[in-house]
Amino acid sequence: MDLDTILGFLIPLKSAITFLVMGWLLYPVSLFILPKLKTKKTAAIFHIAYGLLFSIILFKWDTLILLGAIVLCYLIVDVNPVLASAVSFGLSSFSHILYAIRCKGWDLDISGNMMCLFQRVMSLSFNIQDGKDLKAGKTVKREHWKRLSVEEKPEFLYFLAYLITPYGSFGNPFYEYKVFDYLLNCGNNPPVDKED
Repeated sequence: MDLDTILGFLIPLKSAITFLVMGWLLYPVSLFILPKLKTKKTAAIFHIAYGLLFSIILFKWDTLILLGAIVLCYLIVDVNPVLASAVSFGLSSFSHILYAIRCKGWDLDISGNMMCLFQRVMSLSFNIQDGKDLKAGKTVKREHWKRLSVEEKPEFLYFLAYLITPYGSFGNPFYEYKVFDYLLNCGNNPPVDKED
């Protein structure tokens, strides 16, 4: 097998290879960098920088679509869970339609991030509504919803970090905001017991 054959095989997979390498780097980053960040703001900026770098390398100018969607969702996330879910779902659907129109064959594209945005915005919107209900003295249907409730919309910096972080944005979309907020402070939290 010559070099041209190997390159001919690898070049179409460049986005998948980039995704894997940058994804694998998340583990050492979690062990050696994030615990050294002592403020939530610094941690949020780190998540944003890594997530933006990841997105720009993989999706180039389509990152602007993602950022526009994040700004729009920030404006409506605390208005009504149904509205926030509908708008974020529409944005996710738009990205899938855009990809179908382009139809460049198999490749990673921004639609995966938009799907995560939809699910996180929907989740956070319901968490905010639960927080408002609890603050007003109402009850929520399930006990664990109390622990995940958020009394108000987070600052934009933390919202952006929550939606753009490669932790979950490029993987499991249902990554509750309360869990992310806790992890932003991991440099000040006690280490997690390996059996926990």
